[in-house]
Parts: sequence; structure tokens; C-alpha cells
Amino acid sequence: MSEEIMKEDTMTQEEQRVADMNLLTARIREMSGHRRPITEESLAKDCEIEQDYANALLEEIEAANEDICAYAGQKHKYFYVYPTLAHNYVRSIALSEEKDIKNTILTLVRYDSKTYPRPTKAADFAKEPYRYTQIQVQNAVRELQRDPDNADLKVYNSKKGTYFLYSTLHLPEKLAIKLAEDSEDAALWF
Repeated sequence: MSEEIMKEDTMTQEEQRVADMNLLTARIREMSGHRRPITEESLAKDCEIEQDYANALLEEIEAANEDICAYAGQKHKYFYVYPTLAHNYVRSIALSEEKDIKNTILTLVRYDSKTYPRPTKAADFAKEPYRYTQIQVQNAVRELQRDPDNADLKVYNSKKGTYFLYSTLHLPEKLAIKLAEDSEDAALWF
């Protein structure tokens, strides 16, 4: 029997729990260093730890480490290190991986309108991590606009033909249009 196996056999349950927590924590930190959050399912698989046990340890890890955060997507829970990965970046990755284009567009347009405030270029959804086509975005926006709960989602085509989206919950129409046009004019200076 190898020395390593003998050590594992002689570890107490508490020592094993701490070793497993350290393994999970190290994997979260490693993935964040690669600019990727990691799901709890992937963590359990990568660390060869039973899922329910890993989930319990992950709750402890999140509570004990100020820099380790979790984002609960619709399908998965994503773990990452903040500020190595920004919260909005992780949310963007989660939304794109869950392949919910309508929720992705609505969430990010409302976020941009509230946080920055600015309208969102529809072309931004063609970039990483989304990779949606213009047709996919336009179709999703039409579907979203049919729902009265999304009445705040508006479209603006700039004088130069750029397709912008914004939320009137956070960005009045006149300001959104001005910001869109100004962003087009500012692009000429760079």
C-alpha cells in the first residue's frame, strides 16, 4: 500500500473535510485565474467529491472566504473569485452558457441602462461570450416586446444605422437617443 493511500486511510473525518474544502477552494481560484467561473457540478466532478457533500462544503467555503462568490443561474450555480472576475462578467457568462437569449438580452440591457447609464449596442451580443447573430437578437427582442412585463425594452436605430436597446425603467427615451448618437460621434474621434 502506498504511503499516500495509508495517509488517506488514517485521516480523520474532520481532516478529510478540510482537505476537500481546500481542494474545492483551490479549483475555484484556479478557474478564476483562467477568467472562468465554475459550476458546482464541475467542481464536484473535477475534485472527485460526491455532489451533495461538495454542495455543503461550497456553502461553507463561500461563507468563510470574502473573495469567493457564487452566482445562481437558472440551471447552475457558478463559483468565482471577486475581484479577479467581476460580478457582471460572471452573470454574462452564466447567461450565455444557459443559452437563454431573451433573459440575456433583457438582463444586460436593463443593467447597462441602470448602471452606466447607456443604451446597449445589439452588436455587443455578437461578441464573446454570447455569439448571437443579429437575426437572433432582433427575433428575441420582438418576442420580449410582446410581453407586457417587458414594456420598458425599447429599440433605437441611430442615424448611422446602429441598432441600440435600452430600458425606460432606468433610461428616459430622450437621454437614450442622445447617448446613442453621442457614442456614434465619439467613435469618430478614436
